[in-house]
Amino acid sequence: MAVEFEIDRVFKKVSRNSPQLIAKLLNKEEFSLTESSTFGGFEIKSIAMPRALDDEGNPRFDIFIINLKDKSKREYFKPGQIVQLIP
Repeated sequence: MAVEFEIDRVFKKVSRNSPQLIAKLLNKEEFSLTESSTFGGFEIKSIAMPRALDDEGNPRFDIFIINLKDKSKREYFKPGQIVQLIP
């Protein structure tokens, strides 16, 4: 089952350990990744939940950092775009 995200930020310059995409989880479903998981049709290297706070100082559990296996593919993503994660 697909899990939907909205792209929040696409980083133009990335180093070896820097994030590539930040996305907001739209549907509150649990998911786990497999070797064949894709994000917007592209293979995923890693996905993580950063420490993020809302305007009231509460932790946010809907923001994720997504790193693609091929960093050059981040050019296919734009802020506001709805993307599916296929676990």
